[in-house]
Formats: sequence, C-alpha cells, structure tokens
Amino acid sequence: EKESECSGHGTCSSKGGGVCVCEGDWFGDFCHHSAMHSPRFLPPSDPARSDARCIQAHSRQEVVATRLEQLEANSTPATCAPHTAFLQEFSGTRGLGITWRWLSLALSTALLRGKTLVVGGTWPWFDFAGCNQGVWCYLAPLSNCSGALVRENLVRARRRTPQVDTYRAQ
Repeated sequence: EKESECSGHGTCSSKGGGVCVCEGDWFGDFCHHSAMHSPRFLPPSDPARSDARCIQAHSRQEVVATRLEQLEANSTPATCAPHTAFLQEFSGTRGLGITWRWLSLALSTALLRGKTLVVGGTWPWFDFAGCNQGVWCYLAPLSNCSGALVRENLVRARRRTPQVDTYRAQ
C-alpha cells in the first residue's frame, strides 16, 4: 500500500481490485479532488437563486405531505394484526442518539411496508420523576396498537403461519 497511490488523502483497499477509499472531503479515483479547495465541482450558480427552486420545493412538499398522510393512515389500523403491524422491540437503551436513529429506521421500514410501527420493550433510561414510560414521556404514541396486543396476535398467527414480520433489536 503506497500513500502516493491515493494522493495521500486515502488508503488503497484490496477489495474491488485496489480502489482508493478517500478521507473526509476528498474524492476521485485517486482521492485527488478536494470538495473544499476546488471550485470546479461547485454548481455554476447558487441553487437557492435558481428558477427551479420553487419547483423543487413544491416537489419536496408534496413528498412530505404524502408520507405524512401515509403515516396517519398507518397509525390507526382497524385491527392490530401481524399483517398490519410492524412490531419492533428494543430494550437496554443505549442513549438518545442511538434510540432516535433506531426509531427513525424502524418507522421508515414500516412506512415502506405499508404497516403500523408498534414499538415494544423497556426504555428506563428516559424515565424521570413523574413519568416512568420511557421514551413515551417525550413522544406521542405512534399508533393505536400496543406491543402486547400485537405480540398476542403474532403468537396466534405463528401457530397458523411460519412467516411473521417481526424483528428484535439486540
């Protein structure tokens, strides 16, 4: 591995036949371009002053509105059954950042599958005087389904069907 192979701004990886894995703001086949020092990689004009900015903003607004409608529709299913719920259980809280990331990934997965996110587990790290419901001291419930009800229905479904949509975080 020679430092010069990647311009001194990356390491040569044996995976993929010796590809440079660039550091920080460096990119290119040999990590020879700096996003911070080479203006040629910047857009020709300020995107905020572009005529297309309103179209782009409107498109983003439509996508967000669609996702919010989907979230609202998924949060109140007629039944809390395995085919409508995406049960996630998480215990042994590892901190605020990990918890928010885990929740956002679980919610994204539930939305992509068109299911209700139902969160179970214990969250004692978030308890405080006056509230012993863990993370739900800070967040509104994500659905009208409880983890216990979905678990009960999952047990029934497992007796009938081997394939059930559940995941337990370690």
